[in-house]
Amino acid sequence: MRRNNRLAFTHPILTGALAAQVAFIPADIEQILNQPEWAGRDALLANLAASSRLDALSNTLEQPESDPRYHRTLNISRYIRVTPRTSPLRGAVLRSLAAIVRLDTQPMACACARDQRPGAIW
Repeated sequence: MRRNNRLAFTHPILTGALAAQVAFIPADIEQILNQPEWAGRDALLANLAASSRLDALSNTLEQPESDPRYHRTLNISRYIRVTPRTSPLRGAVLRSLAAIVRLDTQPMACACARDQRPGAIW
């Protein structure tokens, strides 16, 4: 409790869940994705993904990424498991990940994934 009988939430999961209730526009979500790691960021993005509010990012995944580590795509793909099955973000993320694996510029581990023989990946 704080003064004047006000509550304060300091737990990162509660903070992220409460922050996800605020109306975000896609530009705000892009800014949050580009921020360094902070305690409530993952909880915030997971809650936004669960409520299908990250769907606006599916258009940004179609654009080529200049980062050779594919930071944006891999960051967004962390939230696929909580995204509803009917969300357009799911398909966009999976297409982006498949395109990354198929690139010729990837290291040998990814090149093995392009191998057509059964069991080459595992």
